[in-house]
Amino acid sequence: MGEVVLDDFTVDITDLAARRPAQLRLGKLQCSLENVTLEAGAVMPLQLSLAWAPQGTLKIVGSVSINPCIRRHSKPTPRTWRFSPQPYLEEFINARLTQGTVSMSSQVKLDLADRQPAVILEGDVRVEKLGLVGGSRSEKLAGFSAIALHGLKVSTAPQLSVCWPR
Repeated sequence: MGEVVLDDFTVDITDLAARRPAQLRLGKLQCSLENVTLEAGAVMPLQLSLAWAPQGTLKIVGSVSINPCIRRHSKPTPRTWRFSPQPYLEEFINARLTQGTVSMSSQVKLDLADRQPAVILEGDVRVEKLGLVGGSRSEKLAGFSAIALHGLKVSTAPQLSVCWPR
């Protein structure tokens, strides 16, 4: 197949498994997968972009292979997400995020060969204006104005590791 294209889709997700229902909207979804084939070892160019509500963007440019296993590689691209109050943190501690923005420029490699998923993320991450409040009384617990990690590397293979230059 020459190309598979999704143009300007919106996906609304409601997660009812969390303590409180979580809402997520992915809009302006654009996806292009070229030279689509099931041929072993074939590498297909991939482009994906979307807007993440309440505010965020994601753009992936890279390649994907699906036979004999799923492999994905992306080039360094900027991404930005603004935290919205979601109930996921509340599953682990009696607190919730009230604000914050994550910006990253990174490349991602994914390899699902041999039933051992390998994910490698390399790049820069910046978190700004993070706010955390206590769950029951909404008292301010923690926060900071900005933190940046340059040269970050997170890998799951052969075991989970996180490092960055000093």
